[in-house]
Amino acid sequence: MTASNETIAPQKAPLTHLQNKKKGPTRWDWRVIAVAAAVVAVIALAFSFRPDVEVIPNPAASQTVSPDVGSAPSNVAQATPPPFEATQRALARERAQKALAAFVEKQIILEQGMHVNSWGADLLAEALAAAKQGDADFVLERFPESLAAYDQAVTLINGVLDEGERRHSQHLENSLAGVEALDYTEASREIDAALLLKPSDAATLALKARVENIPAIQTILRNAKNHELSGRFDDALALYEDVRKLDPSTQGLDALITSSKSGQAGNNLQSLLSQGFSRLSASDFEAARKAFTAALRLDPGNDMATGGLQQVAEQNDLAIIGKHRNAGDLALSKERWQDAQNSFVAILKIDANIQFAKDGLADAKEHQRIQTILTKISQQPQRLSAQSLYLEAQTIVSEANTLAYRGTTLNNLVAEGARLLDLYRDPVDVTFMSDNATEIIVSNIGRLGRFDQKVLNMRPGQYTIRGSQRGCKDIYISIEVIPGINPIDVSCAERLVEN
Repeated sequence: MTASNETIAPQKAPLTHLQNKKKGPTRWDWRVIAVAAAVVAVIALAFSFRPDVEVIPNPAASQTVSPDVGSAPSNVAQATPPPFEATQRALARERAQKALAAFVEKQIILEQGMHVNSWGADLLAEALAAAKQGDADFVLERFPESLAAYDQAVTLINGVLDEGERRHSQHLENSLAGVEALDYTEASREIDAALLLKPSDAATLALKARVENIPAIQTILRNAKNHELSGRFDDALALYEDVRKLDPSTQGLDALITSSKSGQAGNNLQSLLSQGFSRLSASDFEAARKAFTAALRLDPGNDMATGGLQQVAEQNDLAIIGKHRNAGDLALSKERWQDAQNSFVAILKIDANIQFAKDGLADAKEHQRIQTILTKISQQPQRLSAQSLYLEAQTIVSEANTLAYRGTTLNNLVAEGARLLDLYRDPVDVTFMSDNATEIIVSNIGRLGRFDQKVLNMRPGQYTIRGSQRGCKDIYISIEVIPGINPIDVSCAERLVEN
């Protein structure tokens, strides 16, 4: 290849932004990353390797190299490298540029997102020095050395990032300790330091909200304690609920609530006992029962509350039982089986050993059961064609005739059941007519074969008939066999067209 007289002037280092660095924006966002990516892309274009250019020594140009990266040796220019070597150099150059891009991205995070200059300027400076060394090697096209320097810079800057995360976690921990101790000064100082490192972190912002509630919580807790000292436990508990709304994780809140409830219970006990005996004297038995029961929940061993409940049982339970008994008997006579069950169950809740309530409950359930089955028989009489169901229906009708509380509805169902039993009791002669060419099958009976006419003795009910004949469309007929049924014609009605 013929050598070119073109000379290559020294190029700026890829990381020149580190030499004359201006103060950047105070917040790191997607626009900053986009700008950084664009810078890296421009650098990649500016330094695209050109293996076909032969470098000619240019002493004058060599003297213009920045003193930060040193002067290039006088014999920098050389012949065009062989293809494989050129490829390796290009690959090393690309890797160095990628390492530089990773470094720049993390530098932006530290400087603009985590304010590294306020806590880790020295740490960052060490990483920047390694990056500048990578620049120097890059300008001299010592790409493997440049890559090693950039990799070292990335390792160092990763260490700075880790330190930032550690400091952030420590500030969060310290702030949380301040929150739990309700120390606003400590908690506020530490959370502000954490926000400086990670201003958009969700956990940090959440803790900041808890910190800001500390003064209000301190005031509420003082007022609640004053209410407790004055015996106003209801007011104290209301204030504790206010604290829970502000910060449900407030340290010791559950213990304060438990203590206040204990004081409240002592006040309430005397009030409930007084209320219970007052309601008992006025024959308001339900209110008295509730008051004594509530008193026992506060003090399970209280003798006065136990005695009050015994008096309620003696004076009131008998009246309640009598009331429910009358309601249950009336419901039975009116065929309101569920209402009757409810009344007798209410009695058994008071005393599970009352026999008339047990008997009444059993009667109501039996009447309801038989009425339900008789209703199904009247709605689906065709099912009586099955021998087993017919026998079951006979048993139900027989049992229904022995029931003690039959009214209009039940009597009508019994009469209808008896009528249907008579209807479905005896088999019916059914005449089938055909063309002596159709194969006939009847459900629940079987194959009848071919015939002109045939009479079957069949139990009343629903049946399905199928007729099939070569060259004819199959016949399907549903019939209901009842006394007086007309003859059934099962003959080919639609012949198939032969191709």
